Amino acid sequence: MNVKISDKVAVNKITQGELAKKYDYDIFYYGLENITINIDNEELDLKQALIDNKVTMEQIIEQAEKDKENDVINADMYKDGGTMMYWYGTYTIIKSYSLDGNRDVYIGIPEMNLNSVR
Repeated sequence: MNVKISDKVAVNKITQGELAKKYDYDIFYYGLENITINIDNEELDLKQALIDNKVTMEQIIEQAEKDKENDVINADMYKDGGTMMYWYGTYTIIKSYSLDGNRDVYIGIPEMNLNSVR
């Protein structure tokens, strides 16, 4: 994934309209203007790729888990039920899995942490 950092550090919900119907949780960008993803040598906007079923958020999280297991990235688990944080250098992914039922996904600037988005 390639990220474009925003001038404003804010939480922006992207699961709206068509995308909101596909997921039973929300997806947010934090401090990012947009994200592109390379699929079959084609650079696509992540939100549009999710809408068009070119990729799923589950596939992105599965890849993060593989990258963690292969020591490609650093990752850590919060003691809130199982929320995972994955650091990729230019961006961070947080997959919430808290005892209160939060299952949201946050993709944001490298210094993002759970307190930044809750």
